[in-house]
Parts: sequence; C-alpha cells; structure tokens
Amino acid sequence: MIKIVLYKKPIIFIIGFLFFMVFSKAQNLRTAKAFFEQKDFARAKESMDSFVLINENNAEGWLLKANIYDAISKDAEVRYLAADSKMEAFEALKKAKQLNSDFVTDQLKPTNYNLPFDLYNGYTNEGLAYFNAGAERNDKGSYSEALNKFKNAGLVSNYIYNNSWGLSAIDTNNIFYSAKAAINSGKETEALYFAKKIADAGITQSAASKVFESIYKWLVYYCKQQKDGENFSKYTAMAMQKFPAAVYFNLIMIDWLRQQEDYINLFVAYEALLKKQPDSKYQFAYLNDVYNYLYQSKVEINNKSLYEGILKKGLLQYLKTNTAAFDARLLIGKFYSNKANDARKEMVLRSTTDAKVLNGYKMAQRNFLLQSNVYLKEIVNKFSKSNRVVYKEALELLILNYLKLNLKKEARRYQRLLALVTFICFILFNIILIIGIIVSFTYRYS
Repeated sequence: MIKIVLYKKPIIFIIGFLFFMVFSKAQNLRTAKAFFEQKDFARAKESMDSFVLINENNAEGWLLKANIYDAISKDAEVRYLAADSKMEAFEALKKAKQLNSDFVTDQLKPTNYNLPFDLYNGYTNEGLAYFNAGAERNDKGSYSEALNKFKNAGLVSNYIYNNSWGLSAIDTNNIFYSAKAAINSGKETEALYFAKKIADAGITQSAASKVFESIYKWLVYYCKQQKDGENFSKYTAMAMQKFPAAVYFNLIMIDWLRQQEDYINLFVAYEALLKKQPDSKYQFAYLNDVYNYLYQSKVEINNKSLYEGILKKGLLQYLKTNTAAFDARLLIGKFYSNKANDARKEMVLRSTTDAKVLNGYKMAQRNFLLQSNVYLKEIVNKFSKSNRVVYKEALELLILNYLKLNLKKEARRYQRLLALVTFICFILFNIILIIGIIVSFTYRYS
C-alpha cells in the first residue's frame, strides 16, 4: 500500500506534463492560425518558426508554415521578414507532404492546389519582371536574376506535376524563358542545358505562343563554335525540319561544311537553300565556293570538268540578270585566267614535241587570257568606283595576263594606272589616319 502511494505522485505528474504538452502544442497551432487569419504575418511567422523547431514531425504545422510564408511573399509590407519567402514556403510544403502525404493532398485539393500554384506564379511573374528589365536596359544582371526566378519556378512546376496536381511534364513557357534568360545573361552552360532540353523534346511552340526558333539558332551556333560536329549536325537537321521557312539553318550548315572543306555536301546544301530561296546573293556565294573548290582548296577534286561547267554557266547566267555585278566579272575573269594556267600546265605535263599539239595548247591559253581580259577591262573601265579592292585586284590580274600574252605595252599602261591607284589609296589612308589622331587628341584634351 505504501509503494502505491509512493509511485502515485510521479505518475500523476507525468500524465499532467503530457497533457500540458499536447494542450500547449494545440494552443501554439491555434495561436499561429489566429495570427494568420488576422493577417498578422509577423507574429504568425514567429509562432510557427518556434513551433516546427520543437515539433519537426508535425505535418499540419509545416503546412501552416508554408501558407504563412506564401502570404508573406505576396505582402509587400512584410516581405522583408524572409530573404526568399516563396522558397521557405516551398520547402515547408515539401516537408509536410513527406510527413503526411494524404493529409496535405486533402487540405490542398478543395482550393485546387492554390498554395503550390501561388509559389509557381509568384516566381514566374518575378522572372518576367526581371526579364523585361533586362530587355529594356540590355542588362545581363537582370537576365541573370530572371534565370534564377525561372529555375525556381521550374522546381515548383516539376513538384506540381510529379504530385499529379496539374501542369505538364515539360513546362514549355518556363523552359523558353529559362533558355532566353540564360542566353542573354551569358551563362552558356545553363543555356545549353535548356536549349538541348527544348530541342530533344522537339518543342517548337509554347502554351503562350512563343516561337522557339531563336533558341534553336543559338543552339546550333553554340555547337558550331564549340566544334561539336555531332550535335551541330543533329540539331541543325532537326531545326531545318521544324522551321522549313527559315534560311538561317541552311546558311550555318553551309558555313560549317565550308570550314570542314566538305565541298560535295556543301554543294548539296546550296541546292537545298536555292530551292528554298533562289536569291541572287546565295547564287553568287554558291559560285564563289565552286571557284574556291576548283582553284583555292587543297582537297582532291573529283570531276573537275563538271564543276568548271557549272561555274562558267552559272556566272554567265548570273551576269545576264545582274549586269552591274563587278564581283561576278572579277570571278569569271579569274576563272578564265586559271583555265589558261591549266592549259599551260597540261602542255608541260604532256612533254610533247608535236608542233600542232603545242600550238593547240598555246592557242587555248591565249584565248582564255583574252576572255579573262574582257571581263577585267569592264571592271577597270566601267566600275572603277564600285569597289576599290575588286578594282585593284582586276588591275593586277589584267597586268599579269598581258605579260603572259607578251603584250608589254598594254601591261605598262595598266601598271601606270595601278601605281596611281596605289598612290591615291596611300594618300587617303594617311589622311584618314591623321584625322583619327586629331579627333582622338581633341577628345582627350577637351
């Protein structure tokens, strides 16, 4: 009997303490809820921070904390209470869901999951504000801030999708702005991540009707600059299919193939471009690359006569529709000059003593040189003011052709003209240089 009396007081004390703790916990939750409902967010925050610190396994407490911090993020007067109240709310929501998934879902469902969507929309709107500021000021710092906001919005978006609360597996609007912000802020690694994600998913348009062509352009340009041939070819081919009207992807593929000296595929690429857009500037670029393949490149030339025919026919047709094209005249002049060189080389290689054969080669060389001079003289006589570089090159080649023809009088005539042009260019260069020095000196000491 004495033993029972001895244990009775401690038992009663323990029961009383447990009752007090339960009552105190309930009281703290009720107090925090009351502050929250009264929109006294400062005291609600303080109360809930203390509560979850002691009761870290209480799902209801963590969910209430998420709602309080969400409210703080939307109230400009108390936003200072947390560095990133939306992220605090998001982490609290995740903790509550981890502790009691069914409870959290049951609490959020009647409001159509308003809490996570509040966080998502909040980050998205902040990102757009920074993005627009970056566009207005051309400011990388604003774009960088925008990227951080969009990345956080992406985290919330994925969480919403993974819990089957809404949205889609790939939030196209978010990923578009994330990619653009990363590109404009100069963060290439992150830009590559988002751009590849867009391309690999085959996305061309977002829910907000933002066309993704500019993202694909950046992606293929980046791969080209990094000399990543595999990804460059992959994404350029993909972009051509996704954006059939855009010539950018044809042009960058042409540029890549030219750098690789893959001339056969280069010409195929030109044919695709000209079929899409038969612009004269692309036609001339094609002919210029055919010329480079024949006479400038170091690669082995296959079927030379075929490409010589394409070049000659193409340039003559081009000049019919572009009568004032001095650059095309220079190119066909150079073509005939090279044909003359080929005739001379072939004559040397044949090592024949047959007078008739030798005379045939010499006549061919002479005719090619004379044909070359027809176009070069047109540049000198008709287009002297069109382009100084082309004009000077035409003069130099004309002199060389006349020397090969052993017409020294004509060669000297054009040599004098070249000397005059060179002198004038020298004088103009020095005048420009002196003006530049004067302007720089005046600006520095004004």
